Amino acid sequence: MTHRWRELLFRPPSLDDIITVLRAWRWWVLMGVLGALLGAAAFWVAPSPYRARAEVVVDYNLEQAVPMGTDRQLFYFLGRENKKLRDLAFSDAVFQRMAEKLGQPVDPAWRTGTLLLREEKDGAWHFWAEAESSQEAQALAAAWAEAFVEVTREKVSVARRIQSLWAGIYALRDQQAALDNGCAIAAKALEVLPQWAEPQTPWEAWRVEEVLAWLDQSGMPLPLTPEGTLGPDAIQAAQAVAQDRLAQCEAVKPQLEQQEQALQEQLDALVPQSGGLSPRTEVVLSQTQDLPVQRVASRTAFILAGALMGVLVAFLLGLFWGGRHHA
Repeated sequence: MTHRWRELLFRPPSLDDIITVLRAWRWWVLMGVLGALLGAAAFWVAPSPYRARAEVVVDYNLEQAVPMGTDRQLFYFLGRENKKLRDLAFSDAVFQRMAEKLGQPVDPAWRTGTLLLREEKDGAWHFWAEAESSQEAQALAAAWAEAFVEVTREKVSVARRIQSLWAGIYALRDQQAALDNGCAIAAKALEVLPQWAEPQTPWEAWRVEEVLAWLDQSGMPLPLTPEGTLGPDAIQAAQAVAQDRLAQCEAVKPQLEQQEQALQEQLDALVPQSGGLSPRTEVVLSQTQDLPVQRVASRTAFILAGALMGVLVAFLLGLFWGGRHHA
């Protein structure tokens, strides 16, 4: 007896068995109908949750963010910024804002199935939310998308503030460089002008004229003769201008350094708040009212899955019974 069952279970089906099963269309129809009924019953007992979708349009303004960039640079920029925004969408800051809108705490476990984020073409981002009721799913999707847009705009605003601070720092550094250059020339003038009171060579005369010409543009005009040339007291006047410039350097340079330090402190405080987002990024809510909602798996999907399962079971049972009959 055991040998017969072992032979029945492990004997491969013959061609006649397969042909017999395939010709038994009534058997296929019966099992398919039974499977469909079981699928419909499963949907009635445990229906799938609802899924709602909100849409947000993301624009990185590539022409401004990466001017004259190569394709490789553009792809790298897009990949980096997409990752930042995706991480932000599931961040604690967005979930906290979402909880404020819903009036209830947000379960961190929603990151692993209840909330889904998909990046579509043309910058459209779809925020999907699943819930037991359609109203709850719509509320979750809308709150998530709105929280994401608000937090993103706040961080982009911080990034723009950081950009303006950097512009101010660079402007101060340019002023410091110009000031250092002017101070160096003034110090050199005080060093060499007494030696060139009476230039001995054409080269020395030319150097004196160059120094005097620069000092003459410093805001304290040098004495001129009626013919419009530098007068004999130009050397002494130039020395006075150079001394005045050095005094200004000593007074202005610490002020510029203090201003740069203040901007740098503001910058250090804002950098963690920006999330590293590009200041050119823009996000717009495209759809948060009357959101499309549907079942994750419809009744039709349950019925079709049950029918296919019934057909598969019919085929396997047919082979088993056919093999048993031949045995």
